[in-house]
Amino acid sequence: MSYNILLCSAGRRVKLIQQLQMSLNRNGKIIVTDMDRTAPSMFFADKSYKVPEISDTDYIEIILNICKNEKIKAITTLIDPEIELLAKYKYRFTELGVLPLLPSLETAELCIDKLRMYEFLIANNINTVPTYSRVTKLPVFIKPRYGSGSVGARKIEKENGLAYIANTEQYIIQEFMTGDDLAVEFYVDTISKEIVNYFAMKKIKTTLGGAIKVVSFKDDNLLDFIINLNKLFQFSGAVDVDLFYQDGKYFVTEINPRFGGGYVYAHSLGIDFLPLIINNINNKSNKIDFFDYEDQVLMMMYDEVAVIK
Repeated sequence: MSYNILLCSAGRRVKLIQQLQMSLNRNGKIIVTDMDRTAPSMFFADKSYKVPEISDTDYIEIILNICKNEKIKAITTLIDPEIELLAKYKYRFTELGVLPLLPSLETAELCIDKLRMYEFLIANNINTVPTYSRVTKLPVFIKPRYGSGSVGARKIEKENGLAYIANTEQYIIQEFMTGDDLAVEFYVDTISKEIVNYFAMKKIKTTLGGAIKVVSFKDDNLLDFIINLNKLFQFSGAVDVDLFYQDGKYFVTEINPRFGGGYVYAHSLGIDFLPLIINNINNKSNKIDFFDYEDQVLMMMYDEVAVIK
């Protein structure tokens, strides 16, 4: 069987595409979509489609037609705003025989709304970064309530910076955390709904696009924390969670039910979600395999240039 995987809104995620292609080993294609025909991913995938914005009324039908024409076996998206849209139509993909690597609609709606997520985690006794409706002391960290990709997120240290949050409905205000900045990448089996593979890293340096220097690490307490967190949601496939470790506790700050930016580090240390996806495509559940990576490894990203004629 040929396993064609569709990554929607692939943007700049070239390294991820290359890693998945290597894992497929010519036993299928990595096909991508993007609204920008010059998005880097469009030139590195096995096949690419320029599509309209996700707000377009024909968008879902266009994606469904790509699935039909390319005999797609599994679909996911690489941007947060599209998760909710695709999750709403999971049944349409299932009807085509396409495995949707997507959360339930309810979970998708929680993950895109940072204020609702905070309230949900607090109600379920999960440590999360303290979030406020108004500023009581500086510094604070602000981010758009429905933001994605760290756009608009920033530290506010002075009073004049509060102009960014004049409309508090559009921003959330969080305590500025001083502990270790962490991320976890894990795979939730689409059949058992259990976490079957997992990777944790400490961020050493970050930019607007994500972590560019990280160190792998292992901690049973963090693993238990993530397993308990997963029980509250309905995930399927890759999930990315950002956390802080402060005062001897873990605090959730973001949950993204998709391949996170940290997956390329995990893959580089032998964590491979592709075989897990293929098993699920074949209606086969995966065995749990934790900590199958080397501890305390420094990894970093660097710039490359692609020239297309």
